[in-house]
Amino acid sequence: LLSNSLGSTVCDPASGLPAGFMKTFAREILPNLVSFCVPVFGVIAALVDLCFIFSSDRRRLVDKVCETVVVAD
Repeated sequence: LLSNSLGSTVCDPASGLPAGFMKTFAREILPNLVSFCVPVFGVIAALVDLCFIFSSDRRRLVDKVCETVVVAD
């Protein structure tokens, strides 16, 4: 459902199928909306989110919350 020019797709890890509209919306739009509405919290949340890529499964915080995974096409 969501594919980008980098050759990756956002998927549901349980089924392996592309993530649906709601998961994709939550993953892409809600963090940006929070950052816009609450700037200080948004900056801190963005930094924490980025730190999660160094975890063993290399998933961002937003991927864990939305139960998504990014896979190469």
